[in-house]
Amino acid sequence: MKGIFLIGEEDFNISTLKTLKYSGINLAYEVDDILGRYCLDYGDEHVFFDVVTDLNDFIEDIGIVPYKNPSIVMMTYTSAELARNILSQNDFPKDIYVDNDLGFIASLKDFIDSGMPMN
Repeated sequence: MKGIFLIGEEDFNISTLKTLKYSGINLAYEVDDILGRYCLDYGDEHVFFDVVTDLNDFIEDIGIVPYKNPSIVMMTYTSAELARNILSQNDFPKDIYVDNDLGFIASLKDFIDSGMPMN
């Protein structure tokens, strides 16, 4: 599995992502044994959203984003194509930044415009 980090204002969280309508999904659920994890089950493919509580690894990166109290959610996926489709949904929050964990941090719009480098 691979992952990216979604960075938003302090009110951006798993609850925000739970309200979205995901196309083609079989099931969406909170993972009971992992606090703060939300799963999108597409059958053979899965996407997980996890709350990041320790921001120490992001101290340098946080200076790039325009949020005073950022909130970070890790998006782990089995298919980059599926992850790209989710990020491109009309109802996906537009006011977030994406850290692809490869040294590229950009607003969601710029991330999409750059071809969504995830691998």
